[in-house]
Amino acid sequence: MPGNFKKNDLRVLKTRRALFEALLELLRRQPFGKITVYDVCTQALVSRTAFYAHFYDKYDLLEQSLEPLRKNMANLFFSDDPRALEDYVCGVILKNRALIAHVLEEADREVLALTLRFFSPTAEEAERAGYRQGEYPAELACFLAGGLWNSVLTQLRGCRSEESLRANIGQICRLVRLLTEWKGGGPC
Repeated sequence: MPGNFKKNDLRVLKTRRALFEALLELLRRQPFGKITVYDVCTQALVSRTAFYAHFYDKYDLLEQSLEPLRKNMANLFFSDDPRALEDYVCGVILKNRALIAHVLEEADREVLALTLRFFSPTAEEAERAGYRQGEYPAELACFLAGGLWNSVLTQLRGCRSEESLRANIGQICRLVRLLTEWKGGGPC
């Protein structure tokens, strides 16, 4: 079970970074579903005991490794620049095609749930955007996750040009932005 560590402890930082980097390296070569905790530990040169001191399982490792990306997206989603999120998402997708394909390929329920949490703002992020606690509609996160998921998979399968991907993600982001600004005057 993951413990509470001092955030600035160099040993903790090095271990976590090694595990994050090991997961990313493995994801460049194989689907997430085929990666085991043993594989990550072997790649990172870290013991399984150390792994479980930091993470519950490989899904927790994946989620925490994506957290900086999620925070950047949330900040851009609620920013005043409507194209910032579109540019950021497209850039991440195009830069990390193989890695993303291996996460989404053979995705199980845990990966799907992680994707939904990825697109759901924290209470603090929603509050900064003007929502009261619990007011941010979960349907928006589902819509955004589903739309982006489909766009990414279509792009990765080679069925969509870069321009088409950018246009599709832009439409999804603009629609979600409109819905969030509407703040629920009727049924969703």
